[in-house]
Amino acid sequence: MIEKKFINISMIFSIIVISVSLYPGELVINEVMSNVKGLDSGPGSPGDRNEFIEIYNTSGDTIDLSLYRVSDMDAVDEIIPWTDTLLLDLDVICGTTLLPPGDYSVILDPEYTEIGDGNYIQPYDFPPKTLVVTVGNTTIGDGLSTKDPVILLNALDDTVSSYGTPGNPIDNIPYDPGDGISVERISPFYPDYEQYWASSLDSTGSTPGAANSCLSQAELIIPSYGFIVKPEKIDLGESVTVSALIQNQTDDTIKGVHIDFFVDTNWDSVLSTTEEIISLYIADPIPPFGCTVRVEIEWKPESIGNKRVTAKLTGAERAQTFRMLKVGDPVGEIVINEIMYNPVKGEEWIELYNRSPFPIDICGWKMRIGNKDAITMTTIQTIIYQGEYIVIVEDKHLFQTRWGNIPSTILEPEKWMTLVNSGDTLWITDNSFFIFEEVYYRDKSEPGVSIERINTEIESNLDWNWGNSCDYHGATPGMRNSIYASSSHSKIILSVNPNPFSPDGDGYQERTLITYELPYNRAKVNLSLYTRTGIRKCCFLKQKDSGKSGQIIWDGRDGEGKKMPVGLYIVYLEAVDKENNRRVIKKTPVVIAGRR
Repeated sequence: MIEKKFINISMIFSIIVISVSLYPGELVINEVMSNVKGLDSGPGSPGDRNEFIEIYNTSGDTIDLSLYRVSDMDAVDEIIPWTDTLLLDLDVICGTTLLPPGDYSVILDPEYTEIGDGNYIQPYDFPPKTLVVTVGNTTIGDGLSTKDPVILLNALDDTVSSYGTPGNPIDNIPYDPGDGISVERISPFYPDYEQYWASSLDSTGSTPGAANSCLSQAELIIPSYGFIVKPEKIDLGESVTVSALIQNQTDDTIKGVHIDFFVDTNWDSVLSTTEEIISLYIADPIPPFGCTVRVEIEWKPESIGNKRVTAKLTGAERAQTFRMLKVGDPVGEIVINEIMYNPVKGEEWIELYNRSPFPIDICGWKMRIGNKDAITMTTIQTIIYQGEYIVIVEDKHLFQTRWGNIPSTILEPEKWMTLVNSGDTLWITDNSFFIFEEVYYRDKSEPGVSIERINTEIESNLDWNWGNSCDYHGATPGMRNSIYASSSHSKIILSVNPNPFSPDGDGYQERTLITYELPYNRAKVNLSLYTRTGIRKCCFLKQKDSGKSGQIIWDGRDGEGKKMPVGLYIVYLEAVDKENNRRVIKKTPVVIAGRR
């Protein structure tokens, strides 16, 4: 039945399991209009009469809708025939609740035909033979809100279909698609998950009684809910189960399917020879109308890292999906690099950094603080390229007022989560809730100063890998951190340039730059100037928090602002490592020359 082609013979697989599913659920909530054109509330307002729910019959039999009920979680309504003769669409089907196979029914508000305030009267043009029904109440539910989920119940009060994932408070459905725009399911065979709902693209704002404008046109698909990698985290040497559901969305039986499993190491969604896990041919026919075949393998990864495990059907444009797998404890491709949790001016923000060698789209990615609800960072394509930063801000206007136009992308999510000043855990996940980053930050900075990551290649949850920003602005959003260090070294560098210099008022070499580099990522620094006989003349830095490097400009004056005579002086640097109190000292000469 199956021909197996092993590209990498060192990979270990178990027997592959194939199973064909039965028909999918019979009745599906396929479209919801909750934010109608015009006023949303008030006597006679469009929002009180133009709401609708569309039901689609995916089965091969006629179904009586009167055996079902609908609810917005506030009220439960019986479904009854439409009998109002004032309906302008004369070619629809009324007076019954029998829905034929493959047909649509639109549940209208009982007051749909009323004139109300005179605006948007009967705005929908239903296709011929659309079954129009209504509810045995004055409104659908308690009046549909963009925050209300919708459920379809059978006679046993079991949920047959839903919109808005009533049991999942973390995702972003239900949502407001905009004034006069409905929310559509992209396929009647898809479950009630956030990624399978979209705002209507039709020019009228909705498609009641017709195929959805967002309908997936693919014949064969691998729905993301049907692609499973278990467990999501393993140690090196352990195996995982990789399982893919192949679904036939046509009304014909399909025979002969090729499927590839591969690790998309460069995130380009294109299969290369070095990435392939296994390629299979499935000879068994897949029945029509949403029936499925499940393919399952056992796989043992050969290296540590975040693996983008992908399944793809050959020749099917949209039949590809992926899941993340964590092997060992790798550092994520996208890391939290800087946190401003206690601002003085402006608002809170978080900086992310792409440490991988390839671009990553974070559309749909989420972040969460502690046990609070997750928020979506962006709902549009947002690519972070290799070595680039992106700053997620509470308020973009206030952020730019404080920090100006930084050289990186700024994102302002629709919602924000307050960062706890006393410290908490920050989570970054993709749209499938795979954890890319988990950072527990502690309250260790003063107001207006961010905490920065020292090294992006080192584990996130090491306390010594974080420290207060040493930048004079208090933070470095969208730029390399002030305490950044690629690796530690034992050498200390202290230099003066130009040397000699001549602060004599002639406009040439009036100042000199004193620069230092330390073997520590975070240190307390003293930098002073002495005469040859050991008398201190000025103190440039005193117990100054510093990163691995720093610099100051000297104009040739002492600590009281007086010009110093021509001669040789000693620049003296002392630095103490904040992690282990180790001390280093460095001295270098500087010459003041040529004053006339």
